Amino acid sequence: MSKHDHIETAHVQLFRKNCQACWKCIGKCPQKVIGKVDIFFHKHSRINNSKDCTGCLKCVKTCEHDAIRPKDKL
Repeated sequence: MSKHDHIETAHVQLFRKNCQACWKCIGKCPQKVIGKVDIFFHKHSRINNSKDCTGCLKCVKTCEHDAIRPKDKL
């Protein structure tokens, strides 16, 4: 497991500073790749299973805060 496993997959990258912890992306991911950190004063999404990401970009389309972006657009 690399240090980037919790912030990116082969297809998307998570920008935790932009995450508003609305958790909408978690429910949209059909592969259950996205999870959450839900600790008092420390809340954001995280990538749990980066290798399972298929690149459907449903998380990107759902995020209203620009916290998840497709890697080809970076």
